[in-house]
Amino acid sequence: MGDLIRLVNNWSITQFVHTFGGLFEESPWVAERSWSSRPFDSFGQMMKVMNNIVQTSEEKAKLQLLCNHPDLGARISMSSNSVQEQADAGLNSLSEEQYNELSQLNKEYTGRFGFPFILAVKGHTAESILESMRKRNRRGREEEFQTALKEVFKIASIRLEQWLVQMGHSVPPVGGRITTHVLDTSKGIPAAGVRVELYVLNRDGEKESAMKIAESVTNADGRLDAPLLEGEKLVKAVYELQFNVEEYYMQQSTEEFGQALWTMVPIRFVVTDAMSHYHIPLLIAPGAYSTYRGS
Repeated sequence: MGDLIRLVNNWSITQFVHTFGGLFEESPWVAERSWSSRPFDSFGQMMKVMNNIVQTSEEKAKLQLLCNHPDLGARISMSSNSVQEQADAGLNSLSEEQYNELSQLNKEYTGRFGFPFILAVKGHTAESILESMRKRNRRGREEEFQTALKEVFKIASIRLEQWLVQMGHSVPPVGGRITTHVLDTSKGIPAAGVRVELYVLNRDGEKESAMKIAESVTNADGRLDAPLLEGEKLVKAVYELQFNVEEYYMQQSTEEFGQALWTMVPIRFVVTDAMSHYHIPLLIAPGAYSTYRGS
């Protein structure tokens, strides 16, 4: 990717704006103001420069940037990027009930805050978008203004990564990820050889079912060699990690195995932001265990 960033650094302002002017919805001025900050060390640094230009711009310019975004699901003209992004989230095939609620929430949101509801919809479903709208409609304007800007930055980053893929460069998966590690607190060492399974839970009324979607084994550091789930595969849902610690204790001394109370430790959690990192460690001992959200 080094050759590509060097090529971009040598572009004229016309070529630069032509290529990156669409990262921020109908706001080529962001790319135009960023051009003079070349040379960029990386595309990540270029993105930080663009985000900083937006953050430090006048309030009127930021508000206009927000207002350039189309209402989610609205049947209006929008940029080709926005059309594809909304279609990927299922917003081009809403039920009548979903469409009516989405339209009403959009109307309430815009009337209250003065700009449209903005969400980086990658990894979302129509229902998770509606739930986000319901919650954010209850916030204060300043908090929501900053949240909307953060979503704009996510959208721009996703568009840049898509461009890099088109240029033949592999990039880290867009979206969040689920990771874990296991620590044997009775010894103060990583727990190697623990089989970890990941399930997604589905609810249909009072019925609940679980489907296994990933499996791995902790390495010598007590970690997994790769995320259990990442990128576009991670969506808003309830998940459950199952740590098969009986197999781990069977590999230990006879005394430790005899003291071990647990055979399998389940940890259930909810993903509310598919663009975030969910690191859920397990701290295990023969008679106790604990967990937390790590980083």
